[in-house]
Amino acid sequence: MKKVDIIAYNTLSFNQSKIEVTPNQKVVVTFKDESTTLSHQWVLLNAGVDPGKFSRELMRAREGNGMGIPKALEKQIYAQSPMLPPGGSATVKFQAPAASGAYTYVCACGLHYEGGMSGKLIVK
Repeated sequence: MKKVDIIAYNTLSFNQSKIEVTPNQKVVVTFKDESTTLSHQWVLLNAGVDPGKFSRELMRAREGNGMGIPKALEKQIYAQSPMLPPGGSATVKFQAPAASGAYTYVCACGLHYEGGMSGKLIVK
């Protein structure tokens, strides 16, 4: 099992930009929002999903509809945390993909991805 601590900061960054796992490995992510003013949400995207397009579609879908992830976009997500308020934390458990490759993770809040909040889960 791979245990990973991912921390989100006010500076629109994660403490880790790369996580390495093996195919089908059990992964436990402890996601912490150490921001003092911003909410954050950790989202691991499926292979082949364009993170920029996902972020833009999510922004459009959330306009006036709250902060949840719309059903139409859920199929693009491999694993996710809940939306965390400043100081919040959550645990996300999942099995790594069977296929080797690089899977992008992003912050799914506002324009945080565009601000640099992303990283890669490397399966090899």
